[in-house]
Amino acid sequence: MSELTNRIKRVRNWTALNQTDFARLVGMTMRGYQSNERGLTEPSFRVLGKYIELGINANWLITGKGEMLLENTPAETLENKPPEANPLEAQVNDNKEKINTLWECARDMNAAIDCLRKMHERTRQPLIKRVWDWVFGNNIKA
Repeated sequence: MSELTNRIKRVRNWTALNQTDFARLVGMTMRGYQSNERGLTEPSFRVLGKYIELGINANWLITGKGEMLLENTPAETLENKPPEANPLEAQVNDNKEKINTLWECARDMNAAIDCLRKMHERTRQPLIKRVWDWVFGNNIKA
C-alpha cells in the first residue's frame, strides 16, 4: 500500500466515518473512494479541494510533508461535520407523497389488469379495445 493510500485512510479514520459516509463528505461515489483508498486511482483536484475544505493539509496528503491538519483548523471540524446529503435522497424525501400516490396508482392498475386477465376472451378484447380507443382519443366517449 502506498503512502498516499495510508494518508487517505488515516484522514477517514480521523473523522471516525465509514467509507460510504466519508465518500459522500468528499463528494465521491463509494467505489471511487474505495479505489482511492486501495491505491487504484488518485484523488482528483476536486476531491483534493474537499479535503482542504475539511481542514486537511493538501501538501501533507500528497507528499506526507507537514502536519495533517491546516493550522487554523480545529479538530472538531472533522469530527462533527455531518456527511452531505445525497441529492437524489433529498428529491425522494421532498416528493415522498407523490411517490406514494404513484405506487398506489400502480397497485390499483395491477389489480385492474389482473381483473382483465381473468375475464373471458370474448368479453376482454372489446373492453380492451374500448379503453385503448378512449385513452388515445379515437372518438370514443368513456
